[in-house]
Amino acid sequence: MSLTLDNKKRLEIIEEKVDSVQKNLDLHIADTDKEVGDVQQLRIQVATLIETVNGLERTINRQTDKVSDRVVQAVGPVLEETEDLKKALKGKTIIKIRETFWESIKKLIRRR
Repeated sequence: MSLTLDNKKRLEIIEEKVDSVQKNLDLHIADTDKEVGDVQQLRIQVATLIETVNGLERTINRQTDKVSDRVVQAVGPVLEETEDLKKALKGKTIIKIRETFWESIKKLIRRR
């Protein structure tokens, strides 16, 4: 069966279109492969970040415990001294001074 000139042209056009579709398909496949690789890389980065955040959380929790312990060590003696002072002052007469030391000094200076 011989192809006429018109049929040859049609066949060439069809072949060009098939080639164009194939090239587009190849580009889409390449893009999809790249996107899959990017998604996998992103998953790895997210997992790494999660581990980093978990490590930081553990460190912060340890530091919080240490700070709490140190505050208790620092404040504990002060609280004990306060309780001792309360006991020592209990039943004693206390005179309240109405003005501060500096207010008293100002009055003395004004009187002169």
